[in-house]
Amino acid sequence: MIVELSIIPVGNLEGASISGPLAEVLKIIDESGLKYQVTASGTIIEGTWQKVFPVIQKCHEAVKHRAGRAITHISIDDREGKRETMEEMVESVEEKVGKELRTCIHHG
Repeated sequence: MIVELSIIPVGNLEGASISGPLAEVLKIIDESGLKYQVTASGTIIEGTWQKVFPVIQKCHEAVKHRAGRAITHISIDDREGKRETMEEMVESVEEKVGKELRTCIHHG
């Protein structure tokens, strides 16, 4: 399963920067041991429901605790049968386009 996660801190932040709460989220995701990829507008996480959702909950709670309010957007790609990795999904599209595309996913 591939999950794209975006958490927006709302409330009492130090200044206008959201980098502090987001750095805390990325530490939680990194420490989870799950495979992930940071993008400009969110983070893609690869894993099972049982492993991914406790991490998402921990991230949401951390931002909510720090900012007072958190808005969390989750997009789930959960395919029956065949499990593709993030890289395989990108490579499949690139094959159809006929060239390597500019992505945040690093091949190899």
